[in-house]
Amino acid sequence: GSVSEAEKTLQGVVRDSKNAVIGQHPLSDLVNTNAQALKFDAIEDEILNLVQKQLANNNYGLKIDFLRFQ
Repeated sequence: GSVSEAEKTLQGVVRDSKNAVIGQHPLSDLVNTNAQALKFDAIEDEILNLVQKQLANNNYGLKIDFLRFQ
C-alpha cells in the first residue's frame, strides 16, 4: 500500500476510536472549571489503547506509540 493509503487508514482508525471513547465519557471529563476533574490523559490513553488494538487485530502493518488530541 501507499503512504496515502496508510494515512487514510490510520486517520479512520483514530477517528473511530476517538469517537467511541469520548462517547463513553460525560462532557465534564473534557470541559470543566475544575482542572482536577478533567480526564484528558486518561481519555488519550483509552483512545491509544483502542487504536493499538484495532491496528493489531487488522494486521495493517502500522504502529502508533502515542497520540494527543487538541
